[in-house]
Amino acid sequence: MLTVSLARQASLDRDLVLVIDQLTHESILVAARDGVEPDGIAVLASFCPRIRAQGAASMAVKVLVDCSGSMAGDSIDAARRALQAIVQQLGEGDRFSLSRFGSTVEHRSRGLWKATETTKLAAQRWVGSLKADLGGTEMKGALSSTFALAHTVGSDVLVVTDGEISAIDDTIESARASGHRLFVVGIGCSPAETHLRRLAEATGGACDFVAPGEAVEPAVLRMFARLRSPRLSDLSLAWPTGVTPQWVSPLLPSVFDGDTVNIFALLRELPAGEVQLLGKRSEDGTAQEIGSVAFVGELEAADTLSRVAASVWFHSARKGGLDAVTPKVATQLAVAYQLVTDETNFLLTHERQNAAKATDMPELRKVDQMVPAGWGGMGSVMFSRRSTLAEAPAVDYLKSGTTNYGDFDALSAPAVYRTARHASPDLSMQDDAFIPAFLRRRDRIIDHQDSRYWSESEHYAGLTPLGVSEWLRMTPAPDWPKTYADLRLIGLGTWLVDWLELSMANHAGVVHPESGVVEAFVYLMARKETHDSLANSEGLLGVFRSTIQRLREMFAGGTVDAPNSVDVLLVEAMAAVLNGMTASMWPDGVFALGGAAEVVCDAREPAALA
Repeated sequence: MLTVSLARQASLDRDLVLVIDQLTHESILVAARDGVEPDGIAVLASFCPRIRAQGAASMAVKVLVDCSGSMAGDSIDAARRALQAIVQQLGEGDRFSLSRFGSTVEHRSRGLWKATETTKLAAQRWVGSLKADLGGTEMKGALSSTFALAHTVGSDVLVVTDGEISAIDDTIESARASGHRLFVVGIGCSPAETHLRRLAEATGGACDFVAPGEAVEPAVLRMFARLRSPRLSDLSLAWPTGVTPQWVSPLLPSVFDGDTVNIFALLRELPAGEVQLLGKRSEDGTAQEIGSVAFVGELEAADTLSRVAASVWFHSARKGGLDAVTPKVATQLAVAYQLVTDETNFLLTHERQNAAKATDMPELRKVDQMVPAGWGGMGSVMFSRRSTLAEAPAVDYLKSGTTNYGDFDALSAPAVYRTARHASPDLSMQDDAFIPAFLRRRDRIIDHQDSRYWSESEHYAGLTPLGVSEWLRMTPAPDWPKTYADLRLIGLGTWLVDWLELSMANHAGVVHPESGVVEAFVYLMARKETHDSLANSEGLLGVFRSTIQRLREMFAGGTVDAPNSVDVLLVEAMAAVLNGMTASMWPDGVFALGGAAEVVCDAREPAALA
């Protein structure tokens, strides 16, 4: 008999995480006399099935991370560690997308990326910039939007959240109807386990949890093993001959390699022989034994097991999982086994002497609910036990030695100027001392309310193609951006800068300096013919060809108008990707990091590529 108790007085503001390892057997069966039925025996059969995978399987996974306000503090820190580990597990042949949500949803790409060095580096940068700044937890809309990404490609969804979901029933129905399996990593010291397990099990997925300060890698490795392993469904139990249970707890709809399957049952006698767990592979429907266990030992004396089994029975009956069990019978069951449920009351009676009894009416006193430790950034439990933050490997962003990867989005601006949506700070609110010289002129500030120049969507926030061209048109050439940080400051979206920094800077195996990449992009976008074509909604193919041809002729003829450092081949490579842009939309090739994505078309938007 193992007894677990708290070693000291503490607030019950977090989950109790009990880890048991080095077990002798992968499956166990324990039994105890039932506390209500005189002849009954409560049984727990616990299996840990091992399912062999048939070769290493590639996968397609859509990662959706909760960035609502409740994730602030410990939870978002744990989420970043989990996501960094997830990115590192992606291998050749895998495809993935990245999205974050709160009151709104934002997608890093318009479809699925192939796992390459470039896309994984972009993913690591995206993870490093995550904040819990998107308001509430509107998961239903976020899931629907994520399901629509590359909807014709079979894929799973990996959700990282603390589980504070509104409208959970509608969310589950929407997820079930989508045909996607949901794999959930619950984050924080007190995630909504019931909601998250329901969501995962309803879609044929699985659920795991990571507490603050806990090593995140094991949970991520387990989840990826599930994503890559075959799924067994139609689970069933084979009892020894002559054993007929009075009731058995409902089985999970599916199981993956290494999952724990707990089965409770009420028997009239101990089973003499093995209890077998059977399942069918989704590929061929063949039933196979995935676990077996026989009873060894003595009956437990305490009534704990029978009460736990009765609790499972009660909740199964309430969900309709047990036939011929009415709500009235279920309530009687809860009273008989002394279970605290929503159908029973737990009352304490304080007997007073007549002289001590109250003489007036009782006073209604409101008792505040306890907030989980670390919730919403309120305190931290990260170091409440042995912390494993050091186990999360640092990400080496510096691939070329010339690029400053640390300047994410608008992080160079004071926090008061940052918003959840804008990729650049609101310059109108800042003192001129904090604004670079080339941005201080009010006539060079693009109106963010003008949809021709500024875009706000699920996929992108920042200057449109026409917005960039217009800003360059009204700004003297000496004040044009010269670095990636300058591009961010004028309002170019993060995804565009990532494309230049991660894809164009290493185009065709050649490492281009930051100044050369920025100059080539600015040269292409600053051309008068580029601006005119965008403003008039004309095609850009002929314009770019003419620009490149003129540039070649300048260099060949040695004219004084030829720019000294513009790389013709780099301009040509950029033009090939930017050819499909319109006045208000950057082409899919940009969001695909120059061709790193296999599926780039949003199901709800037309492709921008010509």
